Amino acid sequence: MKIQEYLTNIPPKQKIALAAFLVVAVLVGYWMLLLNPLREQKNALASTLSNLERELEQKKRIAADKPRLEEEIKLLKSQLAAAAARLPEEKEIPKLLVQVNTLGIENGLDFLTFRPGKSTARDFYTEIPLQMRVETSYHSLGRFFDKIAKMSRILGIGDVKITPVTKKGESTITADFNAVTYTFLPTGTQVSPPAKP
Repeated sequence: MKIQEYLTNIPPKQKIALAAFLVVAVLVGYWMLLLNPLREQKNALASTLSNLERELEQKKRIAADKPRLEEEIKLLKSQLAAAAARLPEEKEIPKLLVQVNTLGIENGLDFLTFRPGKSTARDFYTEIPLQMRVETSYHSLGRFFDKIAKMSRILGIGDVKITPVTKKGESTITADFNAVTYTFLPTGTQVSPPAKP
């Protein structure tokens, strides 16, 4: 009863102030305990929704691009198959070397050096070098290089050094060059990095 007596004895202005304080306290409590956490949760969900919508748009663009990408993959696979068909297999290397030697002789090359090098494994292929030194004419060397370029197997020529030679009144050249061919490594073969000296 003392509280009731106290409340009846309070002047009206203080009652209004006390009521306003209680209303403000309830509103602040409501804001702090209910609305603010819900607002933060809503913001977090809105951010998640925005991220998911961006991901969805990106995946839609990828899905729309899928037929074009599949066509590109088919094209690349066919190009790889065509390139692989031009690469000799390991067992065909001796036959390829005989072919190169025969082409040289047929085009008037006199082989001074014909030395296959040690094969080197790379990422997915093996590089097989061939060092050659020939004596011939410019035209014969050009015909030989042309025939090499037209071979069904890939054989690259590089590091060409030509030196003029005159003997017995005949003008010829000596040409030093390297040839290289490649073979695919079998699928699943791991290439170990070269040892450091």
